[in-house]
Formats: sequence, C-alpha cells, structure tokens
Amino acid sequence: MGQNPGVKGVVTWPAPAGETLSEDYTLRVNGRAVPVYSCRVSAVPFNQVWPGYQRPVDQTELAGFAYWEMTRPVTVK
Repeated sequence: MGQNPGVKGVVTWPAPAGETLSEDYTLRVNGRAVPVYSCRVSAVPFNQVWPGYQRPVDQTELAGFAYWEMTRPVTVK
C-alpha cells in the first residue's frame, strides 16, 4: 500500500523485500524519499529480440529507475 499523498501530493511505495536498490542514485519527490531500483540495460547501441537469447552481462550496464504517483506538479531532486 502506498503512502497517503496528503499535503505533498505524492504517493510512494516501499521497495519489496530483497529488491536491489541503486547505490549510485537517490531521489526525492517533494521532499519524500523514493526508492531507486537497480537494473541492467543493453550497453550495445541496438536492441533486437532474439527468442531464447540472453545478452551476456559484459554487453550490459547498470541503470536506475523509480516510480511514484502524483496528484499535482512536483519537485524532483
């Protein structure tokens, strides 16, 4: 369940247990901390879906992503 938007107009959710969080990024939306997740993305300049093919780790790089809900304009830092 998300946090009530209240006065800040932002709803956030805690990270699921065991989910890897980014060590490179932090995020605040209207002053409220938002979890930034770590994920691997393609480091190769093209992406092609090849059924049954998993890109080797050496062709990936770490990235971060986050999500939140807002009911009005917010400040993102």
